[in-house]
Amino acid sequence: MFAKNDGRTSLLAASLIVSLTAALFVCGMSANISSPNVHVSAPNFFASASPDNLTLTLTTDKENYQNGQKIQISGTVKSSGGTPVENGVVAILFSRGEWSRRFGVGIDNGAYAENYIISFGDPDGTWAISVSAVDDNGNIGENYDNIVVSLPPNTIYYTVDFLSPPKNVIQSRGSVVMLSLQVKEAGVLVEGADVSYRSPTNDNVPMTEGAPGTYSATYTLKWDDPTGDWCISAEAKKMVGDNLKAGGSYTIVDVRSAVLQLNLLSPSGRGLGVGEQAEIKVRASYPDGTPVEGATVTLNVPGHENIVLVGEDNGVYKSSAISFENAGGWLISLTVADASGNSGSKSYVFNIVPPPAPSRVIYFLALVGVGLAIGISAVVLTRKKIYFSKLDAIRAEKKHITRLQTEAARKYFKEGSISRDTYDSLMQEHAKRLAELDKEERKRTGKAQKETSKKKETIR
Repeated sequence: MFAKNDGRTSLLAASLIVSLTAALFVCGMSANISSPNVHVSAPNFFASASPDNLTLTLTTDKENYQNGQKIQISGTVKSSGGTPVENGVVAILFSRGEWSRRFGVGIDNGAYAENYIISFGDPDGTWAISVSAVDDNGNIGENYDNIVVSLPPNTIYYTVDFLSPPKNVIQSRGSVVMLSLQVKEAGVLVEGADVSYRSPTNDNVPMTEGAPGTYSATYTLKWDDPTGDWCISAEAKKMVGDNLKAGGSYTIVDVRSAVLQLNLLSPSGRGLGVGEQAEIKVRASYPDGTPVEGATVTLNVPGHENIVLVGEDNGVYKSSAISFENAGGWLISLTVADASGNSGSKSYVFNIVPPPAPSRVIYFLALVGVGLAIGISAVVLTRKKIYFSKLDAIRAEKKHITRLQTEAARKYFKEGSISRDTYDSLMQEHAKRLAELDKEERKRTGKAQKETSKKKETIR
């Protein structure tokens, strides 16, 4: 049986808008909200929201645009009863074939509005627009429209060819994206152009010309950048006399969430006695070692209730006091997830040993002699008994772990009741613990021999 000794674990209830933000962070295919500046992922969140519908309107300032122009998008959001929604979020999606652009805006007293400048790297053609709204109570609404984007006449002279990253490459949050491209006019490299690309949060970021006509930049994916397709639109512009020459293209990076790391801090050893209380303490970090603050860390023991660990400083999380009431190998699983959807897990094997049998070494003081000799002998024998008692405990645990190894082999090879991964994990943990016990046994055997030698010298 697995026992939790502190039953006062409590969970703080978050407000609905905070829950919304967290849910939108976690989902893939997310985008950036510019006011307020949070990331949104409408489809997955809205699918689990309340069925009550909001009335959402969608308006653009015109129907036809050209690359380089600004789209003004706005609308109203009302409840099913016609009352303006005071607060909430509207997720906006532009799409054209494989290309898409996602961002969002807050609802303010029943209205929303946002602008988007069409990059020369964005595709021309018919764009689909979809807007999805959710209020503080989880009510939802959607609307759709189309616009047409065309290339401006007497402007597009340049071709932009991405050298890196290759289209649809997969990169995780925290990794560095190397961007490189060439700008050409009629096959000739163009020097001195103003070249920029769109970041995951739709910021226009300049690129540097390193070689004639070749421009580059690096971008480190943030831990909270939107996951899913990042369509990197890049544009090149240059004034030649009174004329603007421009061009652009795009590539796509498939952004994945980061794998968080977990490091067990305590107990330092994974050998515990039956009924012995212990706090499980771990440190959660991002791949670069940065502590993960405000995460949810959960302790799982198969067949028993989960325990949510409490956060401390510097990415450290600890459980309440727990104990194991049955001997054997316990496979402990820990999972961690931050507010942006990054997650990780790790498993450990705890060897729970039964209490050691009473020592078979019986010490009986039957000598009657000089008081000083008796006192010295008693001290020496008592210390020796302590050493042998600890040696017996070590040897008992070694026998127990050997039985656990036999049991694991039987469960995997004969019964097939555990997986190969579980078997390998158990055997590795058992072997590691046996090595620790062998080292401790040699250490204590040496001390016991030294105490015996000292006693003989004292008696002589």
